Amino acid sequence: MKLQKRWKRHYERGCANAYWIDIESPIIIFDSYTNTFVKYADLSIENQNMIDIAVDDFEDPFNRVVRLGSTYYECLNYNQFALLREIKQFDETGYQINEFGEV
Repeated sequence: MKLQKRWKRHYERGCANAYWIDIESPIIIFDSYTNTFVKYADLSIENQNMIDIAVDDFEDPFNRVVRLGSTYYECLNYNQFALLREIKQFDETGYQINEFGEV
């Protein structure tokens, strides 16, 4: 398990909440066209390439935190797909930009 600290930024409120993810954990893929969770291997080559690009962009400045049931995930919407990774735990809240500008 390789944990990494990420930030959910609330620009309108001027704060950010820290959370920890396991960057080695599998990424869940949701296809909004079919309205289902899909497996990477079941996607077309074009969609697999799109997912590969999205995974490279899966960094905290662009992610949202969503809750599905009782589990929280960080989420990146990319074209027709939403990539989700489970949040392991939450941490402190920062109120100054220099606290969460660089991780």
